[in-house]
Amino acid sequence: MCKRGFLSVFLFCFPVFASAATPQKAADEVLSASSMDEKCEIFFEHFMGYAIEEDFSSSDRLIAIIDREDSGLVDYCDARRSKYLKSY
Repeated sequence: MCKRGFLSVFLFCFPVFASAATPQKAADEVLSASSMDEKCEIFFEHFMGYAIEEDFSSSDRLIAIIDREDSGLVDYCDARRSKYLKSY
Protein backbone atom coordinates (compact mmCIF):
# COMPACT_ATOMS: atom_id res chain seq x y z
CA MET A 1 0.00 0.00 0.00
CA CYS A 2 1.25 3.51 -0.71
CA LYS A 3 2.25 5.36 2.46
CA ARG A 4 4.33 8.17 1.03
CA GLY A 5 3.54 11.85 0.59
CA PHE A 6 0.68 13.15 -1.56
CA LEU A 7 2.71 13.32 -4.77
CA SER A 8 4.05 9.81 -4.29
CA VAL A 9 0.57 8.51 -3.61
CA PHE A 10 -0.74 10.25 -6.71
CA LEU A 11 2.07 9.06 -8.96
CA PHE A 12 2.40 5.51 -7.68
CA CYS A 13 -1.07 4.54 -6.47
CA PHE A 14 -3.15 6.05 -9.25
CA PRO A 15 -2.44 5.40 -12.91
CA VAL A 16 -1.56 8.38 -15.07
CA PHE A 17 -3.28 7.83 -18.40
CA ALA A 18 -3.62 10.39 -21.14
CA SER A 19 -0.47 12.42 -20.60
CA ALA A 20 1.66 9.35 -21.28
CA ALA A 21 -0.51 7.51 -23.80
CA THR A 22 -0.82 8.06 -27.50
CA PRO A 23 -4.40 8.01 -28.80
CA GLN A 24 -3.78 4.55 -30.28
CA LYS A 25 -2.49 3.14 -26.98
CA ALA A 26 -5.34 4.80 -25.11
CA ALA A 27 -7.89 3.34 -27.52
CA ASP A 28 -6.31 -0.11 -27.21
CA GLU A 29 -6.58 0.16 -23.45
CA VAL A 30 -10.23 1.22 -23.65
CA LEU A 31 -11.17 -1.52 -26.10
CA SER A 32 -9.40 -4.25 -24.13
CA ALA A 33 -11.26 -3.50 -20.89
CA SER A 34 -13.53 -6.30 -19.74
CA SER A 35 -16.77 -4.42 -19.10
CA MET A 36 -18.62 -1.46 -20.61
CA ASP A 37 -18.32 0.38 -17.30
CA GLU A 38 -14.56 -0.09 -17.27
CA LYS A 39 -14.31 0.91 -20.95
CA CYS A 40 -16.17 4.15 -20.27
CA GLU A 41 -14.12 4.92 -17.18
CA ILE A 42 -10.85 4.45 -19.05
CA PHE A 43 -12.16 6.36 -22.07
CA PHE A 44 -13.03 9.40 -19.97
CA GLU A 45 -9.73 9.28 -18.08
CA HIS A 46 -7.88 9.56 -21.37
CA PHE A 47 -10.34 11.96 -22.97
CA MET A 48 -10.28 14.35 -20.01
CA GLY A 49 -6.51 14.10 -19.79
CA TYR A 50 -6.27 15.30 -23.36
CA ALA A 51 -8.86 18.02 -22.72
CA ILE A 52 -7.03 19.28 -19.64
CA GLU A 53 -3.82 19.42 -21.68
CA GLU A 54 -5.79 21.15 -24.47
CA ASP A 55 -4.66 18.41 -26.83
CA PHE A 56 -7.87 18.34 -28.80
CA SER A 57 -6.38 16.58 -31.80
CA SER A 58 -5.53 13.61 -29.56
CA SER A 59 -9.04 13.52 -28.11
CA ASP A 60 -10.49 13.60 -31.64
CA ARG A 61 -8.10 10.85 -32.72
CA LEU A 62 -9.03 8.73 -29.68
CA ILE A 63 -12.72 8.97 -30.60
CA ALA A 64 -12.02 8.15 -34.25
CA ILE A 65 -9.99 5.05 -33.39
CA ILE A 66 -12.60 3.76 -30.96
CA ASP A 67 -15.43 4.46 -33.42
CA ARG A 68 -13.66 2.37 -36.07
CA GLU A 69 -13.44 -0.61 -33.72
CA ASP A 70 -16.71 -0.26 -31.77
CA SER A 71 -19.05 2.27 -33.35
CA GLY A 72 -21.47 2.47 -30.43
CA LEU A 73 -19.03 2.71 -27.53
CA VAL A 74 -18.41 6.47 -27.49
CA ASP A 75 -22.14 7.20 -27.76
CA TYR A 76 -22.84 4.69 -24.97
CA CYS A 77 -20.25 6.34 -22.70
CA ASP A 78 -21.36 9.85 -23.64
CA ALA A 79 -24.95 9.04 -22.64
CA ARG A 80 -23.61 8.10 -19.18
CA ARG A 81 -20.92 10.78 -18.88
CA SER A 82 -22.20 12.28 -15.63
CA LYS A 83 -21.29 8.99 -13.90
CA TYR A 84 -17.68 9.24 -15.07
CA LEU A 85 -17.05 12.98 -14.97
CA LYS A 86 -17.80 13.55 -11.28
CA SER A 87 -14.10 13.84 -10.44
CA TYR A 88 -13.37 16.48 -13.09
